[in-house]
Amino acid sequence: MHRTRSALKLSTLCLVLSIRLFLYGSPASQSDGQLLPTGVRITPLAAQGTVLQPLNPGLKSLPHFVASMAVASAVSPDGNTLLVLTAGYNQNYDANGNTIADASNEYVFVYDISSNLARQVQALPIVVNAFEGLVWAPDGRSFYVSGGPDDLVHVFRKKAETWTEDAPIALNHNGQGLGLYGITPIAAGLAITPDGKYLLAANFQNDSVSVIDLGIASVVREYDLRPGKINPSQSGKPGGSYPYAVAIGRNGRAYVSSQRDREIIVLDIGGLPSVAVTGRIRLPGQPNKLILNNAQTRLFVALDNADSVAMIDTRSNRVLGEIQTIAPESVFPTLRNCAGQARIVLPSLPMIERCTLRTRTRILSL
Repeated sequence: MHRTRSALKLSTLCLVLSIRLFLYGSPASQSDGQLLPTGVRITPLAAQGTVLQPLNPGLKSLPHFVASMAVASAVSPDGNTLLVLTAGYNQNYDANGNTIADASNEYVFVYDISSNLARQVQALPIVVNAFEGLVWAPDGRSFYVSGGPDDLVHVFRKKAETWTEDAPIALNHNGQGLGLYGITPIAAGLAITPDGKYLLAANFQNDSVSVIDLGIASVVREYDLRPGKINPSQSGKPGGSYPYAVAIGRNGRAYVSSQRDREIIVLDIGGLPSVAVTGRIRLPGQPNKLILNNAQTRLFVALDNADSVAMIDTRSNRVLGEIQTIAPESVFPTLRNCAGQARIVLPSLPMIERCTLRTRTRILSL
């Protein structure tokens, strides 16, 4: 599927509990370190006890194939199951250049994390597309995945000890999105109400959210997020375009990140399926993923082109400040070579070598 540069970034949210380094090249032991393409060797590779598991879906025709583009993860309500979603370009071709249909999908990898070592128990293929949306139902008996340009939401339920896919929920845009040049609506971020009755889906490139009644597995309302569509007196005023992610609080509010307009849209969802915009929070960068703390008093929003995380007071809808994800100027006098990445302080390496690092972050839910 075609994806924008902003959408390809896996955002860093909240506070960083730990940073694990995964470097280009083949694995090496802690004692030997990791050899970089520059010829420099670096240690350690990761925190003590870390295990790197490849995302191998177990394809019969390609047993050594490893899927790429792990873009989202979610832990089950009981804390025993981890889901990892891929969404990118996991295509495979035969010798004639033809797509191998049964080996060209996206995947949801299911891990048992009830013990210290995560154990892969399933790799669920998604035909054909997936995007960033991945959310559990509150009872842990089902989960949902956004279908990207397929304009639907995939539904997975547990039967006995195995997860299987049910019929998907169509978002019914019929391939016709907003704008010119054949723009296609993309099912993006997902969120479920605390009672498990409704699911909200952000329609990226369609400037709206769909309200899905999970009892009947159907869209019951679509709400346009643009100011002029909500209030004709604001026609022509920017806002609400490219909604990407959704978070739902226990206060009857939902929060939607609008990438193009650099804002968070605050929705009153206390009367679902009816929805109303109650606020728009301006941000200094393009918002991607977002998460609420446990007390629901703070909303943390990743700003993908500002190298920061915005912290918002959910009572006043006011930005309290930004958490910078870059090193201070005393460490990196110039940051042009590392724009848009989290920085790791490695004073012994030149700038170009520092920027060859890939980072993975663990999120701390406050």
